[in-house]
Amino acid sequence: QSREKIMPFEPKFENLTLSQTALELTDKIKAQARTEISTDDISKILNVNAISYLEKKEVSDGKIDYDGKVVFFVCYQATDGEILKSECKTEFSGQIKDDKITKSCKVVLSSEVEKTEADASGVKLQLSANILVNGEAHDCMELKVASNGENLICDCQEKEYLSGLGIKESVYPIE
Repeated sequence: QSREKIMPFEPKFENLTLSQTALELTDKIKAQARTEISTDDISKILNVNAISYLEKKEVSDGKIDYDGKVVFFVCYQATDGEILKSECKTEFSGQIKDDKITKSCKVVLSSEVEKTEADASGVKLQLSANILVNGEAHDCMELKVASNGENLICDCQEKEYLSGLGIKESVYPIE
């Protein structure tokens, strides 16, 4: 008989990704947006805030290209004393270069806004944000490993085994 017919179970394998080393990545980029707010209508800028998020990344040997958007929120006082709010968004893109980055790396990127500014010196209000892009690149390797035992047993049968009771026969001399 073959070995497969004797064994009541067969191992199941699954592919796991083993992360070997982590590479810390950072990049700083400046994004600017021009609003439709005329600077003649602004008496005072009260607050400027922004949030950023990444939409796409592309990993190739030696570099990571990324694209994202930043949304600006502006609160200002108009020349007539009214408090107004406005928001606008713009796109940004950048590139992180490192010789240790390979196409097989698993890359996780995130972005955050470090600083926002408003410039009311021109005809229209202009906003800018300094964006910090943080990331990790893991050099990965695919491995085939045995599963945790799920679906491991594939043949269940009842089997009978004969066992002794442990009674022994002895002969004793009589005096």
